Amino acid sequence: MNILALETATDNCSVAVAAGNDWRMENSCEPRAQSQVLLPTIDRLLADTGLSKSQLDGVAFGCGPGSFTGLRVAAAATQGIALALDVPVVGVSTLAAVAHQQFRTRNIHLCIAALDARMSEVYWGVYQTLQAGSTQLIAEEAVAAPDTVLWPDVIDDNNSSDVALAGSGSDMLLHLTGSDQRSVVVDAGVLPEALDTLALALPVFERGEAQPAEEARPVYLRNKVALTEQERAAKRDAGTVKP
Repeated sequence: MNILALETATDNCSVAVAAGNDWRMENSCEPRAQSQVLLPTIDRLLADTGLSKSQLDGVAFGCGPGSFTGLRVAAAATQGIALALDVPVVGVSTLAAVAHQQFRTRNIHLCIAALDARMSEVYWGVYQTLQAGSTQLIAEEAVAAPDTVLWPDVIDDNNSSDVALAGSGSDMLLHLTGSDQRSVVVDAGVLPEALDTLALALPVFERGEAQPAEEARPVYLRNKVALTEQERAAKRDAGTVKP
């Protein structure tokens, strides 16, 4: 299959293309210019693989959680391209992509994926990857104050020896590394990449479970984008938001 994958949920503007077995990816750190950088990057990668847009069978995108602006950039581009080509789409969790990257680059099967959610909160979820292209959520994705995140008991039911704590929110969850249960490998510098979005989306396309282009929507986890100053003050008083 010929699949285009986009991931712009963080500072990394990442694009990957699968032209059959020829997979290519380009990353650039463009947090303030993703909308300007994304389309030229898509055109370059398609040219490199010898594909035209009309040859694409589907578009995958990082659906979140992550930066609200970044998520909208990927969702809008995905929807626009897929509608124009009349091809389906697959949304892939940004946290799942982080976990899959730990498997791809470190061969670590268990990952606590964490992204900085701003407002003194963290997006996090626990994933297991036993083979490429198959990352399973084993503890619910959530947004929470870092000090409320506890060592996930579900990890102790798994036989894998190492656990990755990965993503931009990892530094906010370093208290988890004090757990006696497992050796925790911390990778706070990792950013989600479209190659992992592509790997996780491809089986969905192959099973015929992709969605119509109109369904390309971000997943925010947080119901409210911003707090008023009064709400932030109330949360600080309650000890759930730090100044």
